Amino acid sequence: MTTRVPGDRSASTVLAERLGTPLVEFPGDHVGFLRCPVEFAKALRDVLDR
Repeated sequence: MTTRVPGDRSASTVLAERLGTPLVEFPGDHVGFLRCPVEFAKALRDVLDR
């Protein structure tokens, strides 16, 4: 089990900062395209339209 502590940042957060891009969370956990296809597609379209 991994314990998160205040100030601990995920690899995705650090990568987004280093790339100078906002971190975007997609709906549906690891398989969002299967569990929430409509919401996932909308989030993906929003990111690709930037």
